[in-house]
Amino acid sequence: MPKVYSWRFNVRSYELDVYGQVAPPTILNYLEEGAVQASAAEGYDYNWYFANNRMWVVRKLTMRYYSSAAIGDELALYTWVSDFRRVQ
Repeated sequence: MPKVYSWRFNVRSYELDVYGQVAPPTILNYLEEGAVQASAAEGYDYNWYFANNRMWVVRKLTMRYYSSAAIGDELALYTWVSDFRRVQ
């Protein structure tokens, strides 16, 4: 079973679009921030990637929206590494 990293946070006012909802680009920012935090928690922070000439590759991303998030909503992000592969 993979180790799961979780992050809980509240939607901030500056993350809303003109309709008062969190737009898809902001959700991608949340996903990136969660990935950075999870990696750093395991000892692989930005400096490690830079020093070791490494980077992430996202091969597939599927997002399904059930409802929009709004200001003050608490969101929970869970992430884990499902597979490691070498890419050339």
